[in-house]
Amino acid sequence: MPRFAWLLMSQIVSPKHDVRSLRSRLFIEKLKHDIQNGKLVEPLVVRSIGDVYEVVSGETRHIALKELHFEKVPCYIHNVNDVEASFYRLKTAIMRKGYDP
Repeated sequence: MPRFAWLLMSQIVSPKHDVRSLRSRLFIEKLKHDIQNGKLVEPLVVRSIGDVYEVVSGETRHIALKELHFEKVPCYIHNVNDVEASFYRLKTAIMRKGYDP
């Protein structure tokens, strides 16, 4: 069962294997604008790896939040292994494929 927490950005790292290697700069800028206007729709999904948390879902939001210099961000912490994390990333990327032109 995932748990919710506000994590420091310094504790969150990008995934080693990101299934969405190409991201539209325009989409990231629009996302940043939305976040600045209070429209962060959903928390990041992360998993614990030692003393840091790796993004499982929400890497584009993670990039935008980092560029906006957020100190803490809302996260759901899942207890998943490498295979489960990769599957979750792939499934999320397929579901959101149409969002980023």
